[in-house]
Amino acid sequence: FGELALLYLAPRAASVKAIKDSQVWVIDRTNFKEIMMKVSDDKLKEYRKYLAQVNTLSSLLEEELDALTKALVEMHFKKDEEIVVQGEPGNTFYILYDGEVDVIKDAAIVSKVKADMNKHVSHVFGEGALLKNESRAATIKVASATAKTLVLDRDSFDLLLGPLADILNAKALEGNSRPSMVGRGSASAGAPTPPPKSRDHILRKDLTRIGLLGCGGFGAVELYEHRDTKECYAMKSLSKGYIMKTNMQASVMNEKNILLMTSSPFVIALYETYNGMQTLYFLMEPAMGGELYATYNRKGFHGSHKHAKYYVAGTCFAFEHLHERRIIYRDLKPENLLLTEKGHIKLTDMG
Repeated sequence: FGELALLYLAPRAASVKAIKDSQVWVIDRTNFKEIMMKVSDDKLKEYRKYLAQVNTLSSLLEEELDALTKALVEMHFKKDEEIVVQGEPGNTFYILYDGEVDVIKDAAIVSKVKADMNKHVSHVFGEGALLKNESRAATIKVASATAKTLVLDRDSFDLLLGPLADILNAKALEGNSRPSMVGRGSASAGAPTPPPKSRDHILRKDLTRIGLLGCGGFGAVELYEHRDTKECYAMKSLSKGYIMKTNMQASVMNEKNILLMTSSPFVIALYETYNGMQTLYFLMEPAMGGELYATYNRKGFHGSHKHAKYYVAGTCFAFEHLHERRIIYRDLKPENLLLTEKGHIKLTDMG
């Protein structure tokens, strides 16, 4: 008794009272779902493909889809069992993984749906339940001998990522540049992780020049210190005349927009931009370790597997962050990989 409680926060339909000394075996909803979610890596990859095909979830980032994939629960049904019933409230959505079902409206079969054996198409029903409690528009009844579905309820979704409506709103406002919502739901340990705080505007008059870091085709990169906070920044100056002469206006704007979209420990951060009479300025995160190219030549790292693995790994993390935001980087070379004073890699030059 109480089996519905393993899947739903359903009220008890009856009371059960012991009339003599008894022994019962108990499993709670949390442990049941943890056991059901322990599937192989291959299965997780397959399930993730299904989630990625759901229109309602198309706004999610890669990290968010990975988290939801691990929350899916398998449910098995026999012939003539009703998966959902028309008119009943629903807070769970289903993906048909195996088998065939009838879609019934007002007691009439309106269509038949069969799971794609090649797993290229995702047949889902009830996805609107992730946004709000809504009555089922149709009854879904198993037509094959058995059927298997992947199930996700709104409570689990909210616990992991927070309300889907908030994610859709963030997508509409910020596009793919929004931060991941993994850990923002009420299931995160302790208090929910707050979004990154916006850095206060840094006024150019509050910066003091320390020295020259390097020179490029567009201009110089200089080290500046904030007068009050003593934080250091790299100021990249871009000659307007040179930009106009070389028709690089689009490239400069592209670099600015891409840097504003990113927020990764493996990508150089852009804090402010300034507009001078003859020069544009980018106030950026300093990378005091210099270029990876120069470091390899100076330290003789050529042929070192451990150094290659370390720097390649950091570069891959940078690329992963860019790809989640639909950004393709096409100028990878050691000169465009900078190092912090601790030797951490930073991808730069998005122009």
